[in-house]
Amino acid sequence: MRTLWFNRRLLLLTSVVVLLALSILDVSFRKEEVFERFFHQFVNEEKMDAVREARPEVTVESRSQAEYPSQGLSSVALLKTGGNVEVTRSEDATIRLDAHIQATASDEAEAGRRRDTVQIKGETRDGQLTLTPVTASGKPVDSRNITIDYTLRVPDGLQLNLENRNGTVSIRGLRGNADVTAGYGLLEIRDTAGNLSLKLEGGSVYLSRITGNVKLDNRQSRLTADHIQGSVSLDSHLGHNDLAEVKGSVTGKIGQGSARLRDVTGPVELEGENTDLHLEGIRGNMKLSNEYGDTTLLLSEKEGYSLDAALRGGRLHTALPFPAEKRENEEADTRLKGTVGAGTWKTELNTRFGDLYIHTN
Repeated sequence: MRTLWFNRRLLLLTSVVVLLALSILDVSFRKEEVFERFFHQFVNEEKMDAVREARPEVTVESRSQAEYPSQGLSSVALLKTGGNVEVTRSEDATIRLDAHIQATASDEAEAGRRRDTVQIKGETRDGQLTLTPVTASGKPVDSRNITIDYTLRVPDGLQLNLENRNGTVSIRGLRGNADVTAGYGLLEIRDTAGNLSLKLEGGSVYLSRITGNVKLDNRQSRLTADHIQGSVSLDSHLGHNDLAEVKGSVTGKIGQGSARLRDVTGPVELEGENTDLHLEGIRGNMKLSNEYGDTTLLLSEKEGYSLDAALRGGRLHTALPFPAEKRENEEADTRLKGTVGAGTWKTELNTRFGDLYIHTN
């Protein structure tokens, strides 16, 4: 009886062990099957990615040309552009626009469909012709797969209003005012006659041979300008500004950047903060203030300057023959007053917590 009970118990225990072993094997097989399925799917996706990369995208293009009479207009605007823009002087009283449209897709049919949806909308209101790229449904153009380059010819006397981001803009030979907003690209303006108003954000800017006043709003751009016949007004933040051969006044505020002025014929009045200022060859009165930045002056004895410099919390570096006064408990720790050459131009400087360097030649 006891032997029978023992055999039954052994049989039951053996069955449990066998069932447990089979369960473990089943789970292992299932795991292997899932892993194998995932592995094949991963390999297939990699193959598809390789196929996509190996298959080049297709680009199709077209040109759109339009002409607009300028009679009754005071300005022309080309807005919301993202490609390259070339603006030149029109030979007559007609506004001409040439748009080079390029669309990209995985196949030619889709690229052609994208290209054909693009149009340049022209609308006249309050004396301004406004040109804007849109789709057939009136929505903005998707710059990820559509690129439009423009050539615009503007008649004399019309103001140009232009907006561009991430492109190259060239403006040459215009005879009228221009208001330009440009960001994160390249902007060049040359040989123009008319006032300029520029709003800059990032990128590089070059101005040359400008006849007219220039208003600059510089945000993080590198600006180089030369041969300006007119006044320059500068509002700069995190920008770098290099101005040379200016026949007119230079005024403005510069924060956290730099300003270098060379060969300026006219008064200069600048306020700096966390800014490096460098001025040389100035033929006009100067009024400068700078906090938490260094200031460098190169004064010509031939021109002559009447100098009054006040420093607080910074050091004076100069070989001028007149002594600096040290003061305590006043607004200025150091005061330097004297005459360079004939003392023609009045020069006032006020610096705080920055060094002042004064050289003569």
